[in-house]
Amino acid sequence: MSKNARPVFLYDVRMDLDFLSRRDVRPDHYDIGALDAWRMVCDPWPRIEPKEGATIFGIVAPLSHKEIARLYDDESAQGRDFRPEATLVRLPQAGMTLALTYTLPFHNGAQSVRPELSQLDEIIRLSVTHGFPDWYTLALRSIRGRD
Repeated sequence: MSKNARPVFLYDVRMDLDFLSRRDVRPDHYDIGALDAWRMVCDPWPRIEPKEGATIFGIVAPLSHKEIARLYDDESAQGRDFRPEATLVRLPQAGMTLALTYTLPFHNGAQSVRPELSQLDEIIRLSVTHGFPDWYTLALRSIRGRD
């Protein structure tokens, strides 16, 4: 791990190790993590927003500044304006860690656009692949069912 690596919480299609590899991002390890008081929404893109009592799951990986830039550049982000936030992520085996979490701001009028469900379907697949709790996968599927 580079001495300049920072823990980053990945909760969307960026949890896919093949996706990361295609962008020349290869963390030497990662941990499963939970971000409390946030929820997943799809309006139209899957994104997270603060919500008391909710929890989202993802992976925490140490990434360099160059790797982070490759994940959130215009091509990878498809023009969306991801913004870093410092968050406390719960690690099942190691307590809490401070991690950067890249979020999308709410876009007024976005709810009139049909949700982008292919990315949500990929997040559901990754939820199962990474062994997230069944209740979380069901919660993601309930978002999917609202189309």
